[in-house]
Amino acid sequence: VELRKVDPLRCFFEAKRAKEAEIEAKKAAAEEKEKEKQRQKRQKEQEEARRQQQKHAEEEEKRKLKELASVEAEAVKRARTAARRPLNSFEERRVRRQARSEFSGGVHLGQQDDWAQPLKPEVKEQLDDAVRFFSQTMFTPAALIGS
Repeated sequence: VELRKVDPLRCFFEAKRAKEAEIEAKKAAAEEKEKEKQRQKRQKEQEEARRQQQKHAEEEEKRKLKELASVEAEAVKRARTAARRPLNSFEERRVRRQARSEFSGGVHLGQQDDWAQPLKPEVKEQLDDAVRFFSQTMFTPAALIGS
């Protein structure tokens, strides 16, 4: 049996290092836990913000649909009074389509035509390209050219 000499100072420092390593591991675990909590908190906040945004968008869509329905009803009512008779389904559908078009930013049919105004340069270029493509790719009988 061999006996080893144990250095008490060495044992003290090894125990101290072990305790420090254990404390460091606990600190690292606590920091990791805190980071995870922060990440979960941010994730919940983002989810809540997304839900609020979606809810707001749905409410806005409902409001627009209600407004569109009232605009259509008003247009049909005006058309009925202008015609001084009940509208048939085709006329009513035409009036509703026109009201939807105007509501979504289309041009009101009663407005003055803008054909007298010059086209924007980018539109003119697009139109010229389309005409050039059509004229170069389509066969046109000579009888139609002269008419």
